[in-house]
Amino acid sequence: MTISLRIDRILGDRPFAEVGDPVLAVDDEGRGLLAVAGVHEFGSTAPVGVYGIDDLTCRALLRARYPVRAMAFHPRLPLLVVGTGDYSSKGNCSFWTWRRAAPRRSSSTSSAAKSWAWNGSANRNYAC
Repeated sequence: MTISLRIDRILGDRPFAEVGDPVLAVDDEGRGLLAVAGVHEFGSTAPVGVYGIDDLTCRALLRARYPVRAMAFHPRLPLLVVGTGDYSSKGNCSFWTWRRAAPRRSSSTSSAAKSWAWNGSANRNYAC
């Protein structure tokens, strides 16, 4: 007999227990959200959590393949872009609909992502 297990919450003795030691955080004051990236462990993944600012409840959790270098919330859509990269200049930009469990689309780049900004009308005009 197989028993399935679903984890709703990780109880820890500190804020952001789901991501471990925070290395980067960005906020979206309009929606009351905070995205926090944790340390990338060698041979593992880098966690990214989306939290409510008011109660610091983890709303969503993502695991990035490379260390997180940049993040930004879309001004209107429930979208978080996560720019990653490692020491060998491999990385990608993931567009994450944080209401889902997985990135919506991802594009590999030949260099590590260093910054991200939404430009203009915030539709498809962006730079990584």
